[in-house]
Amino acid sequence: MRNINLLTILFVLLALGCSSRGTVREDHKGDQSRIKDMRSYSQGRAAVKIDARWGYIDPYGVVVIDADYSAAGMFSEGIAPVKVRDKWGYIDREGRMVVIAKYLDAGSCSQGLMPVKMERGWGYIDREGKTVIEPQFDRAMPFTHNYAAVRLGKSWGFVNRQGRIMINPKYAYAGGFADDMAPFSKSGKDDTFGYMNDDGVTVIAPQFDLARDFSQGLAAVKDDGKWGFTDDRGRLRVTLKFDNAGNFSGGLAPVSYRGRWGFIDKSGKMVIEAKYAAAAQYTEWGALVVDDKGWGFYIDRHGKKVNPVNGVSMGEAAIAGE
Repeated sequence: MRNINLLTILFVLLALGCSSRGTVREDHKGDQSRIKDMRSYSQGRAAVKIDARWGYIDPYGVVVIDADYSAAGMFSEGIAPVKVRDKWGYIDREGRMVVIAKYLDAGSCSQGLMPVKMERGWGYIDREGKTVIEPQFDRAMPFTHNYAAVRLGKSWGFVNRQGRIMINPKYAYAGGFADDMAPFSKSGKDDTFGYMNDDGVTVIAPQFDLARDFSQGLAAVKDDGKWGFTDDRGRLRVTLKFDNAGNFSGGLAPVSYRGRWGFIDKSGKMVIEAKYAAAAQYTEWGALVVDDKGWGFYIDRHGKKVNPVNGVSMGEAAIAGE
């Protein structure tokens, strides 16, 4: 498998190249054998590509929303973006279209609002499809903690839920707010990463080669080719020694050490042996890991295999991203 990094597994079942032989209900083995791609589980649903179209399965591998879409995203707040022919709309967990497919692109629902691309640019709609922030941005991301990152030209800033610019677009990169902090890199030649608060004030000076969002009080940061974890004051709480690292969830974070993935606790102790080809952070179903043969399965917090859709072939899937 290729070198694996941790942004893209928020899609890990996102890059799946599945030729699945998994253990699902007997009467749905035919459907699973036709799965060509798959996204990560969220709210009891995972988008799957069956032949050339996308639908959704439940945690047992049963197709619960027919593969009628040309593309499909993850569920959030009970709805998911789907592409019907060449336009995007939203469905609920039963597969009912709740926002008509008429947008050029669409993002996940967060805090009741969704970023969508219209003819005049990106804006935001509510769950009924009403435009609440007029299209005006070159790119727009989902809201986190009442702020959303938006791009005007080449620079990123933040707007509030009324569409008012709260932090001026002046950053080459801006991540989502978590624990009242967001990672950023400045425009121009300075490509190091730091963190700001929701007033736009720098609270951790740019100093890292890469920086992820905060999660459970810690954030993964990269410096001199190695990853560790910083706290909200910029103090390293876990030494920079990992090849890659993801976010904490349930007190554990996936890390790559000497080319193998395992899980550490907040003290930096390896609590689940680094023996996997790839690993994602923990979700409601456990943590997705991949073995050397490219087979993906879930493990619990003790490293024991559990069985929501057990044994899906991941092929060349990349699990985490940088």
